[in-house]
Amino acid sequence: NLADPAYRRRRIIMQNMRDEEMAIAQVEEMQAVSAVLKGKYTMTGEAFEPVEVDMGRDEANNITQSGGTEWSKRD
Repeated sequence: NLADPAYRRRRIIMQNMRDEEMAIAQVEEMQAVSAVLKGKYTMTGEAFEPVEVDMGRDEANNITQSGGTEWSKRD
């Protein structure tokens, strides 16, 4: 019942939780992309200084997207 304040509160809390889960998933996805493309990524947060996580991969193995090789330009 939308007129019930307790029900509305629970719905808002659940929506906030879904939003937080989505934000975490998006950060994890960006970290994964950076790890694949560059062999490292940086973790940042309000409670700690930025930390670079380096997989130790040789830079010669990094993926370069330039010219007509960008994934977004593939058919």
